[in-house]
Amino acid sequence: WKPFAVRIRGLGCFPSIRNPRVLWVGIDQGKEEVISLQGAIEGRAAEAAFAKETRPFQPHLTLGRIQSPRRRDPLAQAVENLKEAEVGTFRASEVFLFKSELRPSGAVYTKLKTFPMNEPYE
Repeated sequence: WKPFAVRIRGLGCFPSIRNPRVLWVGIDQGKEEVISLQGAIEGRAAEAAFAKETRPFQPHLTLGRIQSPRRRDPLAQAVENLKEAEVGTFRASEVFLFKSELRPSGAVYTKLKTFPMNEPYE
């Protein structure tokens, strides 16, 4: 993989704005590269006996998790107001492997490995 530009644009929620659990920003430029990279990683994970994700992949960056959406209306309004907002651009040059642990106090992410782009991986 070679480094590529990623433009962040738009705010959204998973699974929906009516039942928000994850707040995210979308990927505008670089979307095809991210989809291709995700497919390659998912293929390697399947070879290592990891279960394949059943939900369709949507390129995004997670901003946070929402445990108990008490104030849905203000959140829905903010998402609506910023659904097309351009946030910025960066150069993707590394892939990080994280372990995610969901705990009652919130998610804990631990970086396990860094894969610089422009290096072949077997």
